[in-house]
Amino acid sequence: MTARTVGRDAEVALLRRALDEAAAPSGAAPRVVALSGEPGIGKSHLLAELAAAARDAGAAVFAGRAAEWEDALPYAVWIDALDHVARAPAAARVDAGHDAALATILPSAGAPGAGGALGASERHRAHRAVRALLEALARDRAAVLVLDDLQHADAASTDLLVALLDRPPEAAVVIAWAARSGRVPARLAAAQARAEREGRATSVALGPLDRAGAGELLGPGVDAATADALYRRSAGNPFYLEELARADEDVPSPSRSRSAASSPPSRPPRAPCSRPPPSRASRSSPTSSPRSPSARRARSSPPWTSSLPAASSARPVCRAASPSAARWSATPSTRPRAPGGGSAPTSARPPP
Repeated sequence: MTARTVGRDAEVALLRRALDEAAAPSGAAPRVVALSGEPGIGKSHLLAELAAAARDAGAAVFAGRAAEWEDALPYAVWIDALDHVARAPAAARVDAGHDAALATILPSAGAPGAGGALGASERHRAHRAVRALLEALARDRAAVLVLDDLQHADAASTDLLVALLDRPPEAAVVIAWAARSGRVPARLAAAQARAEREGRATSVALGPLDRAGAGELLGPGVDAATADALYRRSAGNPFYLEELARADEDVPSPSRSRSAASSPPSRPPRAPCSRPPPSRASRSSPTSSPRSPSARRARSSPPWTSSLPAASSARPVCRAASPSAARWSATPSTRPRAPGGGSAPTSARPPP
């Protein structure tokens, strides 16, 4: 298998074009790219591809990832992406009037514990401060902001991204964000749609790989029959495809599949019995029938005038004691009843 990006030529070209044109003097290309798709479809891989291309081009890259267990921490994804540069030399270009507002979002920008719940006016000033920070970071070279797994982002982080989509930085800044399909917050989806109508953004919905892309991802070491089986089981999802290929024992080889299909299903062996079960004739004989005169007399007679039938007249029944063993037990054709109901003990004797 290979770590190269396969089957995503159009998406990679779009990301590279956004990076190139954002740094151009005209700045006419969309500067916001949104990726969506199911888990494992390749969103994070494409963001990593963009980050690598940006570094190769000399751009500054700031990456943050939202975590599901951090959804109660305000601005968690922005802290992950920008907190380490809050005291960088480039950040010193930010007007001092933004320092207090910036400290409410990035702990390194101010005294510890400066963050917290903000009112509407404080949030607006904080959003402007982050926009000013991004403009300062992109003054000498392009800046690429990569935000991943935004389906887990807290509400404050989402609101800040919405504010930047509505009023983007006036600098060579590319914002690329990704979230799972169907889990994008409504206000973020609406802001992305507004930016697309204005020609500043684009969205890419990632689908499964085709068979050719899957084969290229698996590499030449996987034969065609195994690649077909892996592709069917993974439904073209790159992550599942690679995981199934690593655990190749979960996918039978074609030779094992043919041998398993041609062999009859195995059945557990019959448990041996010491003697065959009684014939139909013996089961229907008058001596063993519950409707025979002798049986009716046995049921109507008092228990002390009856005795248990001899073992030789018992009806043998083959009972399975376990899936691999069986035992014979003798079931009497009649059982004496006690006067008050229930079975009489086998040691009962007639009264003197």
